[in-house]
Amino acid sequence: FAAVIQQIKERPHLRTHFISPWIPQYNFRIEGRTQKVVVCPCHGWIHLRILDGKLTLHMFQRSADVPVGVPANMVQYAALLMMIAHVTGYEPYEYVHSFSDAHIYVDQIDRVKEIIAREARPFPTVKMITTHDNIFDFRKDDFELSDYNPHPAIKDIPVAI
Repeated sequence: FAAVIQQIKERPHLRTHFISPWIPQYNFRIEGRTQKVVVCPCHGWIHLRILDGKLTLHMFQRSADVPVGVPANMVQYAALLMMIAHVTGYEPYEYVHSFSDAHIYVDQIDRVKEIIAREARPFPTVKMITTHDNIFDFRKDDFELSDYNPHPAIKDIPVAI
């Protein structure tokens, strides 16, 4: 993160502000090599762009467990956009999330139907209440969530690995 933040500050016009979790030699399952990860990275390919003085964060997700993982991923990367925008001095503008393999597992279908049947509610508002110069200094208490009116939690949605 430190290098990409420095590059944004020094050369905001570049289109190469990119972060990747993929380390090829750790992930491949081929003859003569042992895979060095238990689960290959599912999310974390981040492309940052400065357009008209505003910061856009596009996160690509290779594999997406829609009812369980995606909601958490959306929140964490939207917060990351706010943090990067702050430490680089740009306005957070747009969070884009794309998927290659978005899925709902068979044993999640009943819970997904329950989620879909719920009344839609307005999105909450997130505000950064404490700022830092170093992105690694941010903590959850630096953010304030307001207008949050969630439905009761569904705690037993199965997760597959």
